[in-house]
Amino acid sequence: MSHFRDAQAGIASDSGWISKALTRLEAVLRCGSCRFAAFYFLGFQAAIVDGGQAGLFWLAFGIPFWFFHSLGVELLNRYSDRVEDKINRPERTAICERVGFERIKWLAIFVWLLISLTDIVWLLLYPNGLLAVLLALAIASGVFYSFFARFKARRYIAPIILTFPFGGPFMIGWIATHGGLSAGELWEDFFFRLLPFFLVPGLFFMGHIGIKDITDVAGDKRVGYNSLWVSLLTNRAHFTIMFFVSLWLMVDVAFVATGLLSARYLILLLFWPFSLTIALASARAKSKADNEATREVFYHYSLLVLSSSFLLLNPQPQMATSIVAIIAYWILASQFLHWNRGVHLDMLKTVFLKT
Repeated sequence: MSHFRDAQAGIASDSGWISKALTRLEAVLRCGSCRFAAFYFLGFQAAIVDGGQAGLFWLAFGIPFWFFHSLGVELLNRYSDRVEDKINRPERTAICERVGFERIKWLAIFVWLLISLTDIVWLLLYPNGLLAVLLALAIASGVFYSFFARFKARRYIAPIILTFPFGGPFMIGWIATHGGLSAGELWEDFFFRLLPFFLVPGLFFMGHIGIKDITDVAGDKRVGYNSLWVSLLTNRAHFTIMFFVSLWLMVDVAFVATGLLSARYLILLLFWPFSLTIALASARAKSKADNEATREVFYHYSLLVLSSSFLLLNPQPQMATSIVAIIAYWILASQFLHWNRGVHLDMLKTVFLKT
């Protein structure tokens, strides 16, 4: 009988340990904003489809690789922003404190060492000088965004760096799957097909990304950072804001008119009213809830724009299927594994009906 009780106690102890581990893992995923892996993998998968190599091999490699890359970026950001986040994001800070900021720091270091080791093995198996440069830049952008150079605190550089989550993974996947092309063919494909394409969603991100700063004014002020977007709002430079959120579509039309992009890219003009509405919602927000709603809707809108752009680049079933799966992951992670509760009907009403 005593052996039976001891066994029960052991099972209960194991169960308690497993429960704590799962709870801590959930906290890491929440404070590490695991949903943003969708942006990274979307670009990578688009390149794999573009290279005609979509399949289980690249799925099995790309999903964990970009998941950890995204997690490494976010965990470093949580650690570097712990002072201002106490003001800007008390709910996220509470989750981070459950994990422990020291543990977050060491987890981030471990993740980046793991990514570096993976890069080395990848290059040893498939030597490629250009791929090596891109992988090094991927690590540099992820680490230097929050530490050392702290690109995030540089109001004119940060918007450019923040285009990496869609452009960087694509270029890495494109180089990895187009090894059969000569150097001349690679450059021709890049300059005459990909560069015009990249400029459109790239300008979308650079023109809209400042919306994410509208919820962080108090904490950013504490550390001496003044976002360009917030500065424009403060100075009521609404015309400038409208120009920034429209520029990507002006360039889109210009590229179609000159033949640099196919006429199908004019479909992106359907997004113009939404860009203007979200920008106006940012300008007219009166409360913290309004700012939170605008920011959250913007993130969902960004993934939709990016997904549509890649589908226009590769209008084929494999790309459409990938996009559906990635958007499903984004929605589920936003609702169940993010530090807030994701987008909901009240937020949509705040952005689209109050404006």
